[in-house]
Amino acid sequence: MEQHKPGLDLRLYVVGEEVPAAVVRLPFYAVGDGQSTLLELHENLMDELEADAYLTPPSAEQTQSLLARWDISASHVPGVGEIVPLSETTSAAPGSAITVDVAQLVAPELKQLAVDAMWAFPGLSAAGVDLRVHDVSEPEDSVITGVDPAADFSEFRYPTYGKYRRVSLDIIRHMVLKAGQ
Repeated sequence: MEQHKPGLDLRLYVVGEEVPAAVVRLPFYAVGDGQSTLLELHENLMDELEADAYLTPPSAEQTQSLLARWDISASHVPGVGEIVPLSETTSAAPGSAITVDVAQLVAPELKQLAVDAMWAFPGLSAAGVDLRVHDVSEPEDSVITGVDPAADFSEFRYPTYGKYRRVSLDIIRHMVLKAGQ
C-alpha cells in the first residue's frame, strides 16, 4: 500500500548524465493580508498571473468548489501571512501549477538520483524525473515518483518564477555528441 509522502514536487530534466533544468511545482495559493476575502485574493492572483500565457489558474468557480469541499467560505478573511491553497494539484499538465526554477539549488545527490532513475530504463537517455523532497538542497527522505520520457519542456522554458532553461538545446548537444562517437 502506498503512503502519502509530504513535501515538494520536484521535476528534473535529465539528459545523459546531466541535469540542465529543475522546477518545483506548487499549487495555486493565496497569502492572507488580514483584510481581503479568499475570493478577493483569488481575483488578485488571477490579475497577477494574467500576463503569463502559459498558466491556466483555476477559475473562481473551481476555487469556490474546492473551498466548499474543505468547508471554507469564499468570504473567509485569512490572517496576515496565512497561506490558503486555491488548487489541489501540482500536476504535470502544462500550466496547472506554479513552477519555480530551482536548477541552481538542487543537491548533487538529488541530481544523481534522477540520473540513476532514468538509467533504470535501458536505452533511455533523456527524461523528466519527478521526486518528492523535503528540501531541494537535501537528499534525505527523497523518493522518486515518476520517470517521463515524453516530458513537456515548457515548464522549464517558461517557469512562473526564475530563469528559463532550453532543455531542447541540451538534447541536441547530447545527440551530436553521441553521433560523433
